Amino acid sequence: MEKPLNATVEDSILIPDDLKVGEVNILSGKKAKEMISSIWFQKNWDQLYADCPWSTAFQKRQFVSTWYATFENEITPIIALSTNYTGEMSGLLTLATRGNIEFPDKMIKIFGAGEFESEYQDWITTSGNRDSFIIDTFNALLQVFPKCNIVLRFVSKQSFSEKLSEDPYLKPKLVIQRFRRPLMDTNSPEIDQILKLQRQFKNKYRKLNQLGKVKFEKIIDFNEFKTSFETLMAQFDFRQGAMFNKNQFLENPNKRNFFYGLFKQGLLHVTLLKIDDEIIASMIGASDKKWVHLQGVNTHSPAYGKFSPGILHFYLLGDLIRKERGVFDLTPGLDEYKERWATDHDWVYTITLTQNRQFYIKRFLKKNIHSTLIKLGFKPMKVELLLEKKVYLLKKKWNLRRLNTLWKKENLIPRRLSLPLDKKFDQLSITENNLSDLLKYEETKGNLSRWEFMESVMNEMGNGKVIFSHTKDEKMVAMISFEKKETKNGPVKDDINCKNTSHTLENLYFHPDTTEEQLVSFFRSVCNTIYSKYNISEVLFLHDEKKSQLFKEIL
Repeated sequence: MEKPLNATVEDSILIPDDLKVGEVNILSGKKAKEMISSIWFQKNWDQLYADCPWSTAFQKRQFVSTWYATFENEITPIIALSTNYTGEMSGLLTLATRGNIEFPDKMIKIFGAGEFESEYQDWITTSGNRDSFIIDTFNALLQVFPKCNIVLRFVSKQSFSEKLSEDPYLKPKLVIQRFRRPLMDTNSPEIDQILKLQRQFKNKYRKLNQLGKVKFEKIIDFNEFKTSFETLMAQFDFRQGAMFNKNQFLENPNKRNFFYGLFKQGLLHVTLLKIDDEIIASMIGASDKKWVHLQGVNTHSPAYGKFSPGILHFYLLGDLIRKERGVFDLTPGLDEYKERWATDHDWVYTITLTQNRQFYIKRFLKKNIHSTLIKLGFKPMKVELLLEKKVYLLKKKWNLRRLNTLWKKENLIPRRLSLPLDKKFDQLSITENNLSDLLKYEETKGNLSRWEFMESVMNEMGNGKVIFSHTKDEKMVAMISFEKKETKNGPVKDDINCKNTSHTLENLYFHPDTTEEQLVSFFRSVCNTIYSKYNISEVLFLHDEKKSQLFKEIL
């Protein structure tokens, strides 16, 4: 029987009775959870992790256990482990599935513990057990789950075994793809030159300092981290929404708790770039053994996009890691910004194991298409994203007939408005560049799809425009973009010329449920905010004929 949690240290070195010594054991579901909570397992896991030369934060017990616990209602844990005859664990691979293990003959997908939160889904072993452990583990997994598809993302070169790819039984079931990984080794003789701030970024840094006091901070206090994290989640989801049509924290609230758990375990390296007390860039990366991994949360405020706060933050972060004598793992990818800071490169591997020929062919073709695109000078992820977006937009336009009628520049009517407007209206609470508000956008017929909206607003903010919005009942009611333009010759009287030289209000959006009274109150609140805050007495409102009818009282 397994020893209770209050067992003595002497008792805890005994191998649990239900483990087979010298063989790979596959535990799943309830048995896996019981093993994770056992003192013997925890003690051996910690020792194996400490001794394994290629282990990263993503194989550490605290990381994996936190992930298993946080997402316990979404996944089922699967553990592969081996023991030797001295009572120690000699190999470990932590896995999970969203499938039903009650029926092992059903097709399920098995992935490394951590899933997309884990950059490296690796196994850890004792020095003499590297090759045999993974070969025996894959064989055991296929016996227990004969119809499983196993995908391990980014296995390190140190752990990868050539014998695995040569095994006569496993070889026809494996698709192995390698990826180039950029690294910033702060001991490299090139590091001083790499971290030298280029002239263009010096100018941007100087201009930021003119807006307020620029501060770069490492966060070590949990309460401070928790307070900052609300802003970081909004920045992350907004950028992810604009680039990939994903809002990870909105879609899964457990993700927040996962990061809270990792911070408490000391597994996060958190840095912020601020102007006064406003966060304009950040990086939260998993960290251990003096390695900081880019995997995690990487954000910047789109309102400061023209100052490249993300790039400036990376320079400062690299300098901090140099002082800490660490390695900055820039993670696999063909991004130009990663290559900017790389001093070295190595290889990591994605491994697919399956007995399903259809899945095997799919992964094999994907691997070869990926390689071909790289040879032709294309970035596979960029091509894949472009295709995904085109399919998405076609589906949206088909289902909602015509979504993206918003923000079309043709047939816009310019009207000059004198401020302030009539104050006899209900003043609404108006926010500026509030990402949390903008994330509450609902796509409806006649307006932009969510992906297009996020992308458009991010570009607007990046070009220096202010986005005014009003939210009620967790729904964005209305928004409008404001561009403040300075003119050398004073106000221009001609409407046509004024269109290119005046302070401009445009891209008015309102939810279909918005009443005309609410809309007029929103618009007037925005105009009076511009008048009182920016001391501007005239704006140009660009609108279509429909808006002209709505605002006939004003225009």
